Amino acid sequence: FSADSMPMIGASISLNVYSQASVRTKAIVDYLGSDEIKHVFATMSDSTISKAPEGYLRVGVICAADNFNSENPSFDIVGIHRAKWTDAKVIGEGEGWFWAVAVERVEDQDESEILANCHGEILTSLNKLKMLIQRYMSECAKYQLPYSENLKIIVKNFEDFNFEDKEVVDGLIWHVVANTNEVHTGVKQKIHESVSLLERISMCLKMLKERLNVLDINRD
Repeated sequence: FSADSMPMIGASISLNVYSQASVRTKAIVDYLGSDEIKHVFATMSDSTISKAPEGYLRVGVICAADNFNSENPSFDIVGIHRAKWTDAKVIGEGEGWFWAVAVERVEDQDESEILANCHGEILTSLNKLKMLIQRYMSECAKYQLPYSENLKIIVKNFEDFNFEDKEVVDGLIWHVVANTNEVHTGVKQKIHESVSLLERISMCLKMLKERLNVLDINRD
């Protein structure tokens, strides 16, 4: 996946994986459509390594796959949780082959005590995040650049989020990352690999600031 199309964690984030007349996509559709376990592993690649599977970044996202279409080979995927692939093998032959991987789940470190003691600081960071999102949307609109409508929804519902719930905060960060355009692969990958929610909040703030800086440079 490219950085912009890479699926993130969250039930509301769905991507349609489609390639017209793709033998490989059809092979995956046929395989998953006949399998009780309908999951795919999505990851980005290292552009400096052309050999597969070595060029595929180790940490990615396990996705639920659904809505299979064999006529126009396609299926939807929704990010569930992060994982790291540990081994890979080829399934199929000819043009209809694809990679199957063994994975292990990526878990966050226990930050419950830190999160409880730093609730005020976290709220301050999240309010900064909201302001950055608003500024990002404003700059995109000013220069007629596309941005995700999901960012509008995040800002609109911001006051209704229960930020005492770690999962809510985590989900917010993943949604912001997923819906910010033209984020460099390396930036997204570092966020993927982080096992600290506090670190991901900081990374998300930095990511938006960098995107705003790029918009400012391009404007000049």
